[in-house]
Amino acid sequence: MKTFLCCIGFCCFYSIMAIARPPQKIYSITRQNLSADYYFKQAALWKAELDLELQNPEAWFNYFMANHILFEKGKTSLSELEQINAALQKSLPESFEAYFAKYSIQKDIRFLLKAYELAPNRYETYADLILHYKVNLQEKKVVLLCQKWLASGEYSNGLLHWNYNLLAGLTQNSILLIEGDNYTQPLWLLQQGKGIRQDVQVLNLHLLTNPTYRNAIFQQLEIPTLISNKKPDIVQHLSLSNQKRDLYLGVSISKGLVKSYEEELYIVGLAFRHSADAFDNIGALVDNYEQHFLLDYLKTDLSYDVSKDIVNQTNVNYLPAFLILHDYYQENKKWDKANQIKNLSLRIADAAEKGDDLRAYLDKNFQTRDSKPMIEVSHKEIEEEFQPLPYNLNLYAGVTEVTNEVYELFLTDLLKRKEFDQLQAHKIYKTDWRSYLPAKFQNLSEEHLYTNGAPDAPNAPIQNISYESATAFCDWLTAVYNNIEHKKKKFKRVRFRLPTEKEWVAAASMRSPNTDTTFVFEEQQCKYSWGGAYAKNAKGCFLANFNTSDFTPKEAQDAGSPALDGAYFSVLVDAYFPNDYGLFNTIGNVAEMIQEKGKAKGGSWFHSATASTIQNVQTYSEPQPYIGFRVFMEVLEEGTQEKIRKGMIGPSRTLHLSGNLYMDEHEVMNIDWQKYAYWIKKNEPDKYLSILPDTSNWSNFRPSLDSFSKRFQGEDLIYLINPVAGISHEQATNYCKWRSIIINERLALSPNERKKFGTVRYRLPSQKEWEYAASGGLDRKDFPHGYDGLTTSKGDKKVYLDWSEGKETDQQDISVTSDAYSFIPNGKGYYNMIGNVAEMVQEKGIAKGGSWRHSVHQSKISHKLSYDVPTPWLGFRCICEIGL
Repeated sequence: MKTFLCCIGFCCFYSIMAIARPPQKIYSITRQNLSADYYFKQAALWKAELDLELQNPEAWFNYFMANHILFEKGKTSLSELEQINAALQKSLPESFEAYFAKYSIQKDIRFLLKAYELAPNRYETYADLILHYKVNLQEKKVVLLCQKWLASGEYSNGLLHWNYNLLAGLTQNSILLIEGDNYTQPLWLLQQGKGIRQDVQVLNLHLLTNPTYRNAIFQQLEIPTLISNKKPDIVQHLSLSNQKRDLYLGVSISKGLVKSYEEELYIVGLAFRHSADAFDNIGALVDNYEQHFLLDYLKTDLSYDVSKDIVNQTNVNYLPAFLILHDYYQENKKWDKANQIKNLSLRIADAAEKGDDLRAYLDKNFQTRDSKPMIEVSHKEIEEEFQPLPYNLNLYAGVTEVTNEVYELFLTDLLKRKEFDQLQAHKIYKTDWRSYLPAKFQNLSEEHLYTNGAPDAPNAPIQNISYESATAFCDWLTAVYNNIEHKKKKFKRVRFRLPTEKEWVAAASMRSPNTDTTFVFEEQQCKYSWGGAYAKNAKGCFLANFNTSDFTPKEAQDAGSPALDGAYFSVLVDAYFPNDYGLFNTIGNVAEMIQEKGKAKGGSWFHSATASTIQNVQTYSEPQPYIGFRVFMEVLEEGTQEKIRKGMIGPSRTLHLSGNLYMDEHEVMNIDWQKYAYWIKKNEPDKYLSILPDTSNWSNFRPSLDSFSKRFQGEDLIYLINPVAGISHEQATNYCKWRSIIINERLALSPNERKKFGTVRYRLPSQKEWEYAASGGLDRKDFPHGYDGLTTSKGDKKVYLDWSEGKETDQQDISVTSDAYSFIPNGKGYYNMIGNVAEMVQEKGIAKGGSWRHSVHQSKISHKLSYDVPTPWLGFRCICEIGL
């Protein structure tokens, strides 16, 4: 007991100091099922509340509930739970909380009835009381409790919607057999609390094992008496003896119970209809989907639901029926309906983290159709059009927006396959371009209007197509690439798709998705892909293709012109400078569709510069001449080019090193440190000054570098992704501790990630760990690429050093740091292990890897550098230990 209480006390201290969040209400495991780590933390927080006030009923209830769930998960023992219950009984005798806890452990219905008597409006008693009154055939009390439960608002709207559709798909006066109390209760709530489909007889298989209840129900339904109390016998008896009502089995019924009747079960939506004779379930499916199901809740989430994760998993039960319908609509050339149900299915699967599985199924299904692509495109042509995104080893972004020329290949393929309905569905809509101009510019000559290329030029972006056409193009390109067989093909299997909004923002802004975008956009005013809040450069030239009518022109006659940037409409896709990821026109030209239908990003020739920022969203309801799209490529199965990186991705921008160790793929950047400073300023303001970098380190090192102080402390947006410098060993160590807390808190909110990585700890690497990482897994090498030198055969540099060796030379770099993703990574994927900034290790005063001011000789893997104060050539990266 002492050990248990000490553990709880420690967790309490840790949680309060590290997370600084109030304890959360604990719901039953049937309503919210989170990780054991979450419940340990919450138990600790509620215990802390009890330490302040021992007679706090709310704290006792939630403390007991957290520990009861841990008992259900097998993380605590019954004796520990009983000790907590004993303490509760002593502190709050004869209370609702005391009787509820007694019932939870002993399952004596008298205690639950007493709890309800003391607090009839506490919904926590309703579920088991409804079962109690059901089995005792006290229907009036069941109705009362169902109505009270609904009125309390304490039941998941998502689960109610799902169960409404289950009932809606059944015939009149049918029987629905359900296994599991949690699948039965929402049906009774709808029937008894709302009066919905009361003609359907919902039977709980577990309750039917009670002979008294079963005999009464069977007599009511005119079903012969059954002696056996075994579930398989009950299911068989219903399937053979029920002659007057249609029998449906819910998806919760165990497969073992229906294995003998599989060929007699027909899916009609969210239930299986039993029929010994052949049954047209496709007709029933179509009717239910088109006429009876209410599906808006799947498309738009308007309310907070603590059961969201459970709802998402429950919604997966739509997929078998929806995939049958998808194939049916395609076979009957109902392309719009096929796309609608496909997109809805993907939305459901993504919410349940099963999107990859569903897409793999759909890709395979598309590729095995008779009408395969009938055009020839080389794998190299496709691969060259995509750039890797450094923060995600499996995600690539299209270098440009999709062009008219490439989209025409898609249409040509449809034509060759004689898919005329699809060809019509994915047509390019005509545009009256002059109608989009102010009246004074509508009579300009075409030569003047299209000085920099016409919107329908082959290398101009495709626009004025539907969202469905963009997604169909992605599916087509996926099939084209995956069907190519070539020994030099980079990837075995990929998926082309529209990006999520988060992915688009990360690619356009050159910020990792892990970046605090609120901080970047609000604090740093990073509005555009070139890293600033300005639309024109210092020479007054526009940096993207906007509508410029709100800018003041140099000449009076150009007032109100939308083309001060040189273009009235869309221009070539590789016009203007690309961003640092090599992506052209993420801002301006045409706004780019994202996965969420009706939303586009980046603005266009039609939108003002103010409306075309990274954070703004453009909306559309139909094809528009200013809406196009950019394709992202997701690598599903690596080819020979990517094998070395497979399975390397760890928590928060780390790559696998060895065993349970991961390491940052790049040095800690200015933006990382500013996020840290921002958090400290908000949450621990008394520590804020102590974590700031030494801004004098540049001028102290070399007076001529004084101008770089602000730039390289992140105050200049261009240098946000440069490594942070001017940091002491103590500051770096404290950053690692802070990062451990933040990442563990994030992992706690993602059960899958928590399961994969467990508890993590960030720290500085030891010298041996650093040297192993720097060598890229290759022993006895001076440098990280397995070479003895740092230049290619052409003289190109692989790292960022002082190449002068104290002499005048053409290979001398500028005397400041470069961005953290500069130069090529080593064999393990780590950037700049040599050069840029030297990196601190656990041993204070020792740094490794050399920097922009060190020579090639000083930067060998085995060499040690010394320091005693922060300097502009010294930074660090973190090691991450997982599974602690």
